[in-house]
Amino acid sequence: MSRIEIRQQSFPTRCEICHQTDLFDAEKNFCSRCIAVKDFSTKAYQTSNTTSNNPIIILASGNIELMTLVQIVAIICTLVGIFIEIRTILLSGPILSSIGAVIAWSSYRCKSRLGIVWGLSALGITLFCIGLILTFNWLPQDAEFPIRIIAIIYTLLVLPLGITILLHLNRKNPNGTFSLKQRKNSIETEK
Repeated sequence: MSRIEIRQQSFPTRCEICHQTDLFDAEKNFCSRCIAVKDFSTKAYQTSNTTSNNPIIILASGNIELMTLVQIVAIICTLVGIFIEIRTILLSGPILSSIGAVIAWSSYRCKSRLGIVWGLSALGITLFCIGLILTFNWLPQDAEFPIRIIAIIYTLLVLPLGITILLHLNRKNPNGTFSLKQRKNSIETEK
């Protein structure tokens, strides 16, 4: 099998979304027309080459940013739900775990340890509560007080982490992507 050889690299000539050239900046790979369009599908990750031809993974921050915001809202709703009726954990636990799993996987793909911890925390707290309930054979009225205390502690510990992630992701490039390696390179070139 023969190897593919790249002879020359050049900037794109048009926007990959609208296929127009009039509002497209080729050097920044940025289209003014399509700035509002965010792709939350399987194309959340793009690869790019730096000047040294080392591929880096760039996170289309809309995916993790949106899921982090959804998880923060889900944590708050779960806490409120637990104080209204303890049985709401039967629904909120799997929802929180699913959101956390998506965030953890996306963060793993982007090599973000902070995001992995954030995502797995939801899965971990859900499994921890299930383990307690099954180990001690708690009925809903037995689990009410301990689960409320655990939920309060979890919320107080984890919400600052989620807010930190959101603030961290808001430092974006003009084309809506974020990369730690790109940020470090741009800081070094400014000096």
